Amino acid sequence: MDSEYWSWSWSEGHRWSVWTLLVALTLGRLLWVMVYRVFFHPLAAYPGPFASKLSDLPAIFYAATTQDTYVRYAQHRKYGSVVRTGPNELCFSDAASIKDIYGQSGEPCLKAPFLYDGFTLTGTSSVFSTTDRNLHARMRRLMSHGFSQQGVLQFQSDIIAKVERFLHNVSSAAQPVNIHDPAHELYRDTISLLSFGQSFNLLEGKESQGAKDIETYFNICPLFGRFPLAKYLPFGDFGAARDARPRIIKFSQSCIDDLRQRLRKGTVQSSLLRHMVEAKDGETGTEFSNEELIENVVIFILAGSGTTATTLIYLLYELGKRPEMQKRLEDEIRNAFPDQSVFPNFEVATDLPYLNCVVQEVLRLRGPIPTVAPRVSPGKIIGGKYVPAGVIVSNVPYSTQRDPTAFPNPEEFSPDRWANPSPEMKIMHRPFATGPRNCIGMHLARVQLLITVCAIYQRYEVELDPKTTEEMMVMRDQGVMTASGKQLWVNITPRE
Repeated sequence: MDSEYWSWSWSEGHRWSVWTLLVALTLGRLLWVMVYRVFFHPLAAYPGPFASKLSDLPAIFYAATTQDTYVRYAQHRKYGSVVRTGPNELCFSDAASIKDIYGQSGEPCLKAPFLYDGFTLTGTSSVFSTTDRNLHARMRRLMSHGFSQQGVLQFQSDIIAKVERFLHNVSSAAQPVNIHDPAHELYRDTISLLSFGQSFNLLEGKESQGAKDIETYFNICPLFGRFPLAKYLPFGDFGAARDARPRIIKFSQSCIDDLRQRLRKGTVQSSLLRHMVEAKDGETGTEFSNEELIENVVIFILAGSGTTATTLIYLLYELGKRPEMQKRLEDEIRNAFPDQSVFPNFEVATDLPYLNCVVQEVLRLRGPIPTVAPRVSPGKIIGGKYVPAGVIVSNVPYSTQRDPTAFPNPEEFSPDRWANPSPEMKIMHRPFATGPRNCIGMHLARVQLLITVCAIYQRYEVELDPKTTEEMMVMRDQGVMTASGKQLWVNITPRE
């Protein structure tokens, strides 16, 4: 009995000692990792929050709670132009690092997969999300004609027709009118028409589950790269995005199939998707795969609508708070387009000096995409110092566009600062990104926005309603900045 007891006791004690050793080793390794990251890591000398030096969890938390852009800006104000925002991540806010990170280079900083891989629906990349340099160049070549300014202007009459419908809706509604949703409907209708040759017709009162699903999915998918487990969470926004994904693929595929059928019948007019379906790359001899078409069409709908709507909303808001500035823009537009029976056109609008200054200032302070765009250092000098290969680097426009050296009184809305911009202002202001990965849809966004703004102030008196508060207009960071209250109440009445 005694021998059995001691045998059992020794066995149990041995088992406990093994577990104790494993726990001790695990804790020891964790402690060593923490000590290494704080004191011996190649980035140890860079300033930043202590918790961010230890773990990526703070960055995930800030992204999940829509604080990331604001937190990075606050960190730059506290720590300086270079901040260690993660164990292996640096965020910059100086002018020199912009070219080093995003400019054309023989040693490019490629897009960081941990973020952009989260945007995929089919497992394939889009022109926005691909991290492969050659694949991106191929996609840009296949799209270049349709997204050039000349290519976009062939759709100007279609854009004008949608703007006219939008203006009819908001001016005939009970006043004041909340212009937030109609603005988004306007550009979703426009981009769907230009993409597919068929509009969602949201302004006509129709509903599109596809448009809703795209918004649902892409409101949350920037988290999927940093936190892959989020793809499988069954609750809240995560669950809604998971359910929306297969519907988006099915919806996009049906649009592509429908366009191909109409092409065979010869009943489809020019569209961005038609250009993409028919395009063939001269260098590689390849065409878009079906999955690539799905990925890119969805990105067009997302990026081509919400960003332009957000810019329009904040332009009306900022001018509505400043009647003297609004009057100045009204006079410029009404002098350029004196006959209300003739709709404004882009060719004239693009040369209006104060209009362009206003748009630039809105994009500086209230732009929809001043958020983080992480890249991977190949091992090169960035911002005057060598950054080892594999380090995540970024330069956030929200911070550079508020740099007090480039922009005196940076929080002040002052369009006149753009009448004679300095070279540093031009570098620090990046509303459509910069370098070879800049926004392919910037010409489309500009054409849509200028036509809409000119039509509004040419034909209507616009007054900001007291129902609109600054709290409603606080920008919410979801990868794309949006008005958190989803409201902009205005009184819009036809001019006599």
